Amino acid sequence: MITITITETSVLIPKSQTEIIIEALKYYRSQFGKFNSCPTESESYKIYDIMQLEALMSYDIRVDVSEEEVENFSVTNGIDFPTYV
Repeated sequence: MITITITETSVLIPKSQTEIIIEALKYYRSQFGKFNSCPTESESYKIYDIMQLEALMSYDIRVDVSEEEVENFSVTNGIDFPTYV
């Protein structure tokens, strides 16, 4: 019998960073509205999804990353894996 264990790292995104995401989503939505006064059906769904994401950012956001993803994070993303104190 072979057992494969994948260890995950769980990271709680700090409020200061979720606030940045909220700010970016609000900006994107406002710019989208300025340049597109009559959205298509798919664009309307996108706007709705953006509004849902904005709302979700007011809650604790946790990201689960496998051990392999943590090890390759800087190679894949060009920045170190975040560690929060």
